[in-house]
Amino acid sequence: MSIEDIRAEGKAMSTNEEFIKHVTLLAESVSDFHTRFEIVPSSVDNLENMKFRNQLLTEEVGEVAKALNHGDYEQAVAESVDVAYVALGTLLSHAPVAFVHIMEVLAKNAAKTRDTHMLDWGGKVVRLKTKVCSNCNGKGFNVTGYCLTCDSTGKVVPRRAQTKTEFESEQEAYERGG
Repeated sequence: MSIEDIRAEGKAMSTNEEFIKHVTLLAESVSDFHTRFEIVPSSVDNLENMKFRNQLLTEEVGEVAKALNHGDYEQAVAESVDVAYVALGTLLSHAPVAFVHIMEVLAKNAAKTRDTHMLDWGGKVVRLKTKVCSNCNGKGFNVTGYCLTCDSTGKVVPRRAQTKTEFESEQEAYERGG
């Protein structure tokens, strides 16, 4: 299916199954590429190879930035795929050490829930803070300290600093620790 086909249908063609299928194809291609060019995993703690791989990644991320600066969405997506390709190659080049870190990242992200994290205004998943907004009593702030409920730039008050008069009842104050 081409980009034109997707546009003609006027809908997103992506599903989780398709995403997994295509990323798996990408990983298989990286593996085939490394086999074809006899790129073998580096020795453990090969900092020089990691520096080289970082240069490759930086170059590819620069291509994404260039496409974005030119307002070229499709090229930016294409260059993002190149970033993923090189990133997967970097992990393969540093196997089995990379496998340990892959499992760590998988476990860390699997532990994130809507009880511990939320999306900020920009769409980034961020840890919920244990503060309430002095403007709306909303819980949750983005990384710059803005309330995610009212987008207030007002003073952020830690929960323990509030008094019971700021709550609806003494019971609510007790439950919130005030």
